Amino acid sequence: MDVRIEKTKKKLRDALKKLSRVQPIDQISVSRLCQEAKINRTTFYKYYAVPSDIEKELIDEALEEIAKTMHREEGTDIAVTIRLGLRLMIQEIGKEGVEYVSASVMEKFISSLWNPDVFRDGRMLYFIAGGTSAVVRHWLENPEIPEEQLAEELAEFIRALLSAEETADKE
Repeated sequence: MDVRIEKTKKKLRDALKKLSRVQPIDQISVSRLCQEAKINRTTFYKYYAVPSDIEKELIDEALEEIAKTMHREEGTDIAVTIRLGLRLMIQEIGKEGVEYVSASVMEKFISSLWNPDVFRDGRMLYFIAGGTSAVVRHWLENPEIPEEQLAEELAEFIRALLSAEETADKE
């Protein structure tokens, strides 16, 4: 990628991270984002349609990192993977930004952990993703809960749900 494009995208990413600390990404205007990044709107529209496209790009990259790590460390425990995922998301969009991460992003994260065939249909995946998103929001509001404990609890919930689904499939 061209160095100028990388610099422009970095400015936009940094601006989005900063602004997402004070308001949800879907409420950040292109004008405000461009003002913070010190670029013009035309430049923004060369690369993105809306500010949330930047968030999607950041999260996609974080998910790719998680997938690479999982492939390097075959058999990695789900709690370790969840902890890694949380750290990467916080690193990429900031702890405050993670608060606004939607269930659809969690759906993508959860589906990256397993082969999609694990789920009979999308309902279990949506249920897990929505619940995970809610638990992460609760954790962000209660920072006294250690990250490791959160990851282990989420892993336990997910294992139990998948186990219940496997049992239901056998019956």
